[in-house]
Amino acid sequence: MFEPTKEPLIEYLRRKLSVDYYRKHTQIAKATGISQATISRIAKGRAPNLDAAQSLLDYFIKDNTPAPKQGAGK
Repeated sequence: MFEPTKEPLIEYLRRKLSVDYYRKHTQIAKATGISQATISRIAKGRAPNLDAAQSLLDYFIKDNTPAPKQGAGK
């Protein structure tokens, strides 16, 4: 779950889109209405626009799968 006092939103979204979610980018794109290419760019470090960030946050809150730990895989 996203906790704004613990890390910036963009870092949370990148973690959720990282390794565990790589195969799910198509599914996430369909569920959020964000293109798969945009999701991949966000996962690689591009900052999302406000609408994309909100859509992804809403998706991950509903999904409720834990994100990889901060700093994992670095």
